[in-house]
Amino acid sequence: MSADPAPPLAAPVALTLDGVTHGGEAVGRLPDGRACFVPYAVPGERVVVRVVEDHGRWTRGALVEVVEASPDRAVPPCPHFGPDRCGGCQLQHIAPAAQAALKRRIVVEQLQRIGKIADPPVAETVRVADLRYRNTARFGVDAEGRLGLRRAGSRDLHLVDDCRLLAPPAQALREEAGDAGAARRRWWSAGR
Repeated sequence: MSADPAPPLAAPVALTLDGVTHGGEAVGRLPDGRACFVPYAVPGERVVVRVVEDHGRWTRGALVEVVEASPDRAVPPCPHFGPDRCGGCQLQHIAPAAQAALKRRIVVEQLQRIGKIADPPVAETVRVADLRYRNTARFGVDAEGRLGLRRAGSRDLHLVDDCRLLAPPAQALREEAGDAGAARRRWWSAGR
């Protein structure tokens, strides 16, 4: 089901966020009781959002202002993180230890809600590292042969030369295949 866009000048609304989705969005309730999913926010925060999607029983809001920040809010370590930028990460605005706790919470809540398990035995999340732990990524290539990651909710590319989550061997592959590969392709096509 596709979303109906919110009214063009939907008034900003204040929310207290108390939940989190499997995709990393914080969740609060609008005055009418509907759930509002808010990317780049943290459970426990008081925020102002503008509703940008209306799906009937639930909405999605764009973060306008953090009125009262969570103590778990952190400065993202990656310059590519944030709205309308790289969509490869969802939690870099949350302190690493709190990210691990939220990931466990998501599993527990899903097992309770979907699996109907009252008290699921879910271990604490094991943190291997805060950065440089991801072994895979799906890069796209733009018309000029440059590598990037998709923007959140889009097919558009955000050019990324150094993904702070990629493990060193994976980042080395990205560098080897990256824009130097584009230069080789330009050289090859020029010689034809």
